[in-house]
Amino acid sequence: MSLSDSEFFKDGSDYWMVADNIKGIYMSDGSMRVLLDFERVLNELDIFAFRNWELGELVAGPEQGPYKTSCTFLWPAKLMPDPRGAMRLLPFDCEVKWKKTKMKVNITDNGTYYFGIDCGLDGGIAMINQNGELMSRMPMPTIPNGKGRKIDLLELSNLFKEIGRHPGNQVFIVENPGGHAPSAAGLRSMTYSFAVIETLLVSNFLKHQIVLSQKWQKEFWSKPKMPKGQKFNTKAAALNAARQIWPEESWLKSDRCSKPHDGLIDAALLAEYGRRKGF
Repeated sequence: MSLSDSEFFKDGSDYWMVADNIKGIYMSDGSMRVLLDFERVLNELDIFAFRNWELGELVAGPEQGPYKTSCTFLWPAKLMPDPRGAMRLLPFDCEVKWKKTKMKVNITDNGTYYFGIDCGLDGGIAMINQNGELMSRMPMPTIPNGKGRKIDLLELSNLFKEIGRHPGNQVFIVENPGGHAPSAAGLRSMTYSFAVIETLLVSNFLKHQIVLSQKWQKEFWSKPKMPKGQKFNTKAAALNAARQIWPEESWLKSDRCSKPHDGLIDAALLAEYGRRKGF
């Protein structure tokens, strides 16, 4: 068995060649069986326990010979697999070769997408395109944590990885809690969530901007001087601004909900703020 770079990337591989190769694998029962057996061997050797090995994309093969099977995998330059995994293969008569190369990719959609993130546990993530159209939104993924909740790191990490694989320019606009939480416990929770999200963005090499809530809110409304003892309702102001920009959006978390979800609204407005500022 061999992990070979062959001459596939000699002059820079073509994206559609890779796509045709993958299509051929799925259309061929024989190739699929060989590939599954190939993966089984790697699993039994615990290769995927080493960092980034699971990120490898098959771009050529499997090529079958009398006594070996050869495959070519591609990793992003900044996410190369831990070489200790390759060392584990050598005692089993496996041949591993490495080569730095470039891949030609035909990008049909090179537009910019803006992702707004409200970091709270009741926050949200929203995506708009460069024309300001709302493309997607979701509440912040969370999991149980004792009597409370915490951010689902695995789901969020997988989401960021998937976004990073898409063509075009992705920009994340993240709200900095900035001390506006209603309590000390709330501030600690939001600060932790903010730190987790920024760490995931950095580790996935995703472009992002940090903005204070007071800064992006000024883009959508002017805070009036309130009578003594009264507070300005920023949630109502945000909902009103969002309805003016996206009048057909309900802002409900799900069909079972009856009230607009503040986290989704803030996330969408953060994305729109980034679009207007040209981040």
